[in-house]
Amino acid sequence: MMSTKLRVGIVGAGFGQNVHLPAFRLLPDCEVVALLASSFEKTKALAQKLNIPEVYESWQELLEQGRLDILCISTLPGLQAEILAKALMMNLKIVAEKPLTLAYGQVPPLDILFQAKSPAIAVDFEFLELPIWQRTQTLLREGHIGQIQRAEVHWSMMTYANRHKLDSWKTHTQQGGGALAAFGSHVFYYLEELLGPIANLQAVITKDVLDMRETDTAVTVNGRCVNGAEIVVHIVTNRAVEIEHRLEFSGTKGHLRLVNRTDDYMQGFELLSAGLEARNFQILEGASALPGSVKDGRVFAVHSLLERWLQKSDKPMSARRVPDWRAGCRVQLLLECALKSSSTKCRVEVPETHLHKSPEIKWT
Repeated sequence: MMSTKLRVGIVGAGFGQNVHLPAFRLLPDCEVVALLASSFEKTKALAQKLNIPEVYESWQELLEQGRLDILCISTLPGLQAEILAKALMMNLKIVAEKPLTLAYGQVPPLDILFQAKSPAIAVDFEFLELPIWQRTQTLLREGHIGQIQRAEVHWSMMTYANRHKLDSWKTHTQQGGGALAAFGSHVFYYLEELLGPIANLQAVITKDVLDMRETDTAVTVNGRCVNGAEIVVHIVTNRAVEIEHRLEFSGTKGHLRLVNRTDDYMQGFELLSAGLEARNFQILEGASALPGSVKDGRVFAVHSLLERWLQKSDKPMSARRVPDWRAGCRVQLLLECALKSSSTKCRVEVPETHLHKSPEIKWT
C-alpha cells in the first residue's frame, strides 16, 4: 500500500538537519524522504545516520526525480533564488529560509512565477511562534500600554562564526550573511507584525575596524512606523558579555518589556510590565520551559509554524498569519532599504511592496 504522507525533501544539512528534519518528523502526515548536504558523500553518510530513505546527487535531481510534495530550502541565500525558481515552476509547497534572495532585484522575476502558480509558501520567521511572544502581541493589540509611541530592540550576542573568526557565507554581507541579513531580517518581520508597516528608516551597518572580513557585525536602525510609533534597533553579533535580546514598548499608558538574557535564541524570555509612573518593571510571565516534549526551542517554533501552515493542528487556528511569500518579500525590501540608507548615510522612505517590479527607493 502506497504511503499517503506528504513527501518532503530538504536542501541544506546545517539548520536543515538540526531543526527542519526533527520539526517535520513531528508531523504525522509528513515524511522526510531526502536531505541534501554540500556533497554527495556527506548526503549518503547523513542518509544512513539519520535513517533517510532516498539519496540524490543534487537539488536538481531531487526536484526532477523525488516526487516531492514539499521542498524545504535550508541552504545559503546565494543558491535559494535558483532553487526557488525551479520549485515555483513545479508548483511545489515550499518552506524557504530568510532572506529569500541576495537582493530585492531578484524578487520580481520570482514573483512572476509565484503569481502564475500561487503555491503554498512559508518563510522561516520563528519568534512569534513562541507563546510568550504571542502574549506580548495580544497585550499590545488589546491596548495594555495604550497607543504605542516607541519600540526598542536591543539584540547582542556572540555568534559561533564571529567567536572563531570564520570567513564564510554566514559572515559575508554580499553572500547573505552578517548581522543585518541573519538577525535584522527577524527584527524587521516581527516589528511589522507587532506594530504595523515601517514608513521610513535610517540605518548604520558597521563592523570592527580591525575585522578584515567582508562582514557586518553591528546594525543600528532608527525609523518610524506608518502609525507614528518610533522604532530603534541595535544588533551586535560579536559581543561576549551582556548577551540579551530585549524588546521594549512604550505607550500612553505604560511599558512592556520582553527580554531573554541567555545564549539560547528561543528559550529564556521573560515578559514584564510597568505603569507610566512606576519605577520598576513587574514580571507578568517568567521564563519557563516550552510546552510539550520538544527541548530545542528552534524545533518547537518551526514545528508550530509548519503545523499552522499545513493546518494539521488539532488546536483552533489562531488569527496569526503564517509568514508567507509576501512577508518574505517585504522583509527583503526592508533589508534593501537598510543597505541603501547605510551606503548613502540618509533616511530612506520605505516604498510599497510592488512585487512585479523593483521599487524606487527614495532618500532624504
